[in-house]
Amino acid sequence: MQTGTYKEAVTGIKMAIIHKNHPDVKLDQTQFDIIQTKLLTAVDINPSEEIPPLFLYSKFAQGVFWITCVNATTRSWLMRTISGLGELWECVELNVIDSKDLPKRPRVLVRIPDISNVNTVLTRLRKQNPEFNMLGWSIMSRKVIEKEHTLAFSVDSDSHKALARSNFKAFWGLGRIIF
Repeated sequence: MQTGTYKEAVTGIKMAIIHKNHPDVKLDQTQFDIIQTKLLTAVDINPSEEIPPLFLYSKFAQGVFWITCVNATTRSWLMRTISGLGELWECVELNVIDSKDLPKRPRVLVRIPDISNVNTVLTRLRKQNPEFNMLGWSIMSRKVIEKEHTLAFSVDSDSHKALARSNFKAFWGLGRIIF
């Protein structure tokens, strides 16, 4: 994986290679490795008479393959190359988008009056609130202070709509909590 200076990373054209159903479906490490290998192979077989694709930086984080292109020619090459890879594994379709267009999931914050381990907390929330698709929730941050958890979640849009319908209240133990 390439690395570069911070200035290079922010001055190029920052792109994101994502699963077409992102943010609900994220790429995993194995999938990233396959994509990276295919891109490197495409760079290697690029005809010598053509302008080579030039990249400043690349990394894999949070289910996204981030790659910074030097110029618009490289950006076009990347988009063509990814779309030409076909099906790399079952049921995948990749998108290449400008980083600023990356779809974001709603985020919510909740204080839970319990200091049990986080799996116990999640299980109780899931059981008492079946309208939430908690398997698709990601914990963005977690603090345990005195007798409570403060959790920030990234949630799927259907769960966010269910939270909105309930005025951002959920059942918890013998009462309710507010998101």
